[in-house]
Amino acid sequence: MKANLFGRLRKNKSRPQSLNNVSVDRIPIAPVESGERSAPTKHAEEWDVLLANIEGILEASDGFLSMVPVVGLSPAVTLVKSLVSKMRDARTITSDRVEVMRSINALIELLNATVGEASPQLMFLAPAERNQMRERLEHSSPLKRRIDTLVTTLHDILRSANEVKHSNWISATWHASRDAEVLDSIRQRIDDATNQFRIQGEINIQQLLAHGVREAHETTSALRRMELKLNEHSERSIAQRRELERERRERELSEKAEREDSERRRAEREEWRDAEQRTHERQMGDQEILQRLFPADASYKSYLTDEKSRLQPGTRKTILKDLFQWVKGEGQASNIYVLHGRAGMGKSSIMHALLRQLGSEQLGASFFFNRAVEDCRNAYRVFPTLAYQLASFNAQTRPIVSQAAREYLTQSPSQALEHQLQALIINSLNGLPGPPSSVLFVLDGVDECINSPYGVVSEMLQLICEAARKLPFLRVLIASRPETYIMDALHHSAENQPITFRDLQKEPGVDDDIRLFIDAEFRKCARRGRFALIEQRPNAVKELTNLSDGLFVYASTITRFLVQDKYYAVAIYDKLLASQGSMGPTRMYQKLDMLYGTILSTAFDELRDDKERMVNVQKVLAWIVLIDAPTGLSALHLEPVGIPVNVTMDVIERLSSVLNIDDEYGIPTAKTKACHASFPQFLMDKARCTDQAFLVEPPHGHAIIAEGMLRLLSRSDATTARRANSESAWVWAQATCHWTSQILEAEYDVSLCRSLQDFAAKNMHEWVTDVYPWQNLLGEAGAVDKLADIRNWCKAYVDPEDEVVTRINEVIGAKMKKSREY
Repeated sequence: MKANLFGRLRKNKSRPQSLNNVSVDRIPIAPVESGERSAPTKHAEEWDVLLANIEGILEASDGFLSMVPVVGLSPAVTLVKSLVSKMRDARTITSDRVEVMRSINALIELLNATVGEASPQLMFLAPAERNQMRERLEHSSPLKRRIDTLVTTLHDILRSANEVKHSNWISATWHASRDAEVLDSIRQRIDDATNQFRIQGEINIQQLLAHGVREAHETTSALRRMELKLNEHSERSIAQRRELERERRERELSEKAEREDSERRRAEREEWRDAEQRTHERQMGDQEILQRLFPADASYKSYLTDEKSRLQPGTRKTILKDLFQWVKGEGQASNIYVLHGRAGMGKSSIMHALLRQLGSEQLGASFFFNRAVEDCRNAYRVFPTLAYQLASFNAQTRPIVSQAAREYLTQSPSQALEHQLQALIINSLNGLPGPPSSVLFVLDGVDECINSPYGVVSEMLQLICEAARKLPFLRVLIASRPETYIMDALHHSAENQPITFRDLQKEPGVDDDIRLFIDAEFRKCARRGRFALIEQRPNAVKELTNLSDGLFVYASTITRFLVQDKYYAVAIYDKLLASQGSMGPTRMYQKLDMLYGTILSTAFDELRDDKERMVNVQKVLAWIVLIDAPTGLSALHLEPVGIPVNVTMDVIERLSSVLNIDDEYGIPTAKTKACHASFPQFLMDKARCTDQAFLVEPPHGHAIIAEGMLRLLSRSDATTARRANSESAWVWAQATCHWTSQILEAEYDVSLCRSLQDFAAKNMHEWVTDVYPWQNLLGEAGAVDKLADIRNWCKAYVDPEDEVVTRINEVIGAKMKKSREY
């Protein structure tokens, strides 16, 4: 295995003769005849030996070069082949040529030895190690330089050899002297190249191999160590699996025991479950009964009352303390308490704060009236709602109130107020196990309850006061504006029982509370960044408190206005102060009206000359003021009725100080509504809103809304318009159900009449026949009646033979004819 590679590759050839005892100098060289060599001589013998040896090595060169890929070695061997070919082509064998062949042989043997160093080590390496070693040999810079030098020298020698070439022996004899010099130079240069290659061999392939083998062995060792670790991990995994298997068996035994124990307990649970199911079914039945009372979402916890729930911490402490003590029955002879005051004095905020303070420990119910929500402004929903909340209070009250509701509903679900109170409230409270210490009913914003039919609000108040007289533990807290019909009803009840009246307008310390509120809001704004108003106008809080004149809504509105426009707050403040500071006694809402007027003027003064934009402002205000949208309207709500999204968003942002927005500014889906009912009331009252640019007189506003609804209903892509988004669906439902009522409350307008005529020509027939998506929810007879009302409305303003009247008659006639056919 230690023999060199070349020797192994030539093992099948005849072994060359030894050259050790052949002396080239003593062999005479005889001339030969043309075309033939001289007779065999010592020169010839040695020449044959050398040539056979060299050719054997060169013949095997392709094999060893593929096994030992040393960069540059292949070109060197190719050059040696060419040089040997030059020597072999000579027709005369001279001592000089033999000497050159000896030098070539020595060079070939050196290359043989060089490559032989690499072969055995490569043969004993693993395949991966062998590949790694080959890559190292191919990229060895010292070895490459060594062979590159040899290749360059061989190129030069080959060019010199081309000079020694003659066509016959006469030419060779003629130039013999010069050829001998050239051949001697070639020999010398070959010897020098051989010696130089041997000397440079100090940086030899063996060193590279040794280092590479060491690295390869280290890599192999690392892999073996890794394999050992993996085996060790595998053994641990086997042990862990065995442990897990043992634990599994133990767990199965434990689970089996548990199952047996579970089977034993199952029978016990079944009986309990059956009892629980019976209880649940009874409760579900109770809940279904209670739902049939159709309670209004009027509790103080409802989101619909959020706008009324804001009370600055630290304010109204005296009245809250008094109310808390009254609820608990501490030293109070009266069990009816009436808190009254003008709009914006914070009555609802006080009610909210009290109920939050009492929490869930106080048995009771609340009804917060809201003019914008139909159920929350209906007197006939008060007692069913209070009963529903009583039933939901705890597990003891539910079955009692549910039973009272069953008995009530068997008679009629739409009974008069007197019967509602007796059946749902008095009977339920009398059925409680043992009289409670106190039960609290809170009625807030009674002035927002619709007094229709006339006197229903007074009746409702007198009835609940009568209930408080019959049930000493019942306490009734009422908050309202001091409307005449409300106060008259309460004073009438006071003739039969004591009632505590408290006027917030006369309440001491109101200004202190307002001052605390304004100061807290300004400081909160300053913490978010510099607020120039409190720096440049140090008396601003005091002056604004004086301007509020006990009106919390004024303080809240102006504070919000200044904080949201903080960079112009100083100029706005100066303008407000200059316009109101010298005024004498004013009517009740004059300061609030002045405030709203200032806000509107400041927001839209720059747009007054832009008629188109001001018309759009009127449209947005009309929808906000006149449309009953409990959760508010968004820009996407108004887009289907012809008001661009950007217009609505611009108006909302400009009026952010008087509007509540349930999301961030700049979002089309953000819903908005008035912060306080006094704002839409101001806009609708021409005696209060003297600026015609913002006045929304109801007949004009209803005309705007009706025209937008009719344009929507006249669209040819009705299904697409309805399904665009949830907002579009809501507006579409409003339009199909309420366009007629909007027209009937509207003033005559040419543009409205054209929109009505367009709808009559396109889709009115589908609407009256209740075809999807124009469902009117009125029924056939109801829809025809509404169209008849619309026809009469038109006749009051246009010729009876007008096209719109004619078309409405045609639609009604077609519908009546179809009904008769059926």
